[in-house]
Amino acid sequence: MRKICFLQLIFITIAFSADAQRGWGITVGPNLSKIKVTEEQSGNDQEFYKISPVIKFQVGIYKEIKATESIVITPSLLFIKKGYKTLKQDILGGQDRDRRYNFHPSYVQLPIDVVYRAKLNDKRAFDIGVGVYGAYGLGGKGHQEIKLDGNTVIDNSFDLVFLNKTKVTHENGGVTVNAGYSRPLDIGGGIVLNYIFMDNLSLKLNADHSFFNLYSKYSNGDKPVSKKYNQQLRLSLNYTL
Repeated sequence: MRKICFLQLIFITIAFSADAQRGWGITVGPNLSKIKVTEEQSGNDQEFYKISPVIKFQVGIYKEIKATESIVITPSLLFIKKGYKTLKQDILGGQDRDRRYNFHPSYVQLPIDVVYRAKLNDKRAFDIGVGVYGAYGLGGKGHQEIKLDGNTVIDNSFDLVFLNKTKVTHENGGVTVNAGYSRPLDIGGGIVLNYIFMDNLSLKLNADHSFFNLYSKYSNGDKPVSKKYNQQLRLSLNYTL
C-alpha cells in the first residue's frame, strides 16, 4: 500500500508542477486481458490446461506534460477491469472432469508513459515510447463451473479477495488455507504507441506486463512455487481538454 501511495504522490507532483498550458484529458477504451502462469509440473500428462483472454475496459484521466519539444510524459489515473478465463480437463476417479473458471478483478491503476513525439503535420503526430504502472486491487467477481462426465456438480459465483499472504485457519479439527485471488499490488510496464489525429484527440495502444509474481506468499514466509503475471493490451481514445 505504501508503494501505491508513493506512485500517487509522483502523479500529483508531476501533474501540478506543469504549467497551465499543458492540459488535462479524459481517456476511455477496451482492453484485452489475461494472465501468464508458470506452474510446478504435476506429472499428470492427462491434464489439459488453457488460459484465455477476456475483453474488459478502463476509464480515467491524464495529464500531458511536454518535457522537451519532442519528449512527452503522461501520468494517468485509471479505474481498470482485468481478467481471464481458464479451462482445466483431467480424469478424477475414472470420470472426465471439466473445470471452467472466470475471473474479473478491478484495479485502480497509475500509469506513467514517456514517449518520443514525431510531428506529421500541424494537427497530426505519432508517439512511441515506454510506460510503467502501479496498480492496486480493489476486489472483483469470479465464477466456476465443474462437470463430471458432462454433468454439472458445481456452478456458482464468488467474490475475489486480494491477500499479501495466505490465511490458515484451524476449525473443527481441520485446516483451511485461503491464498486469495492474488497480491493486491501489481507493478509493471511495457511499450506505448499513440496516434494523434486531431488537435485534442488521439488513439493509444499500451502493451503491459507485470514485473513481479502476483501469487500470495505463504504464511510461513515461503515463496510460492508457481508464478502469475498480468498481461494486457489497452486501446484508449484520449481527449485533451
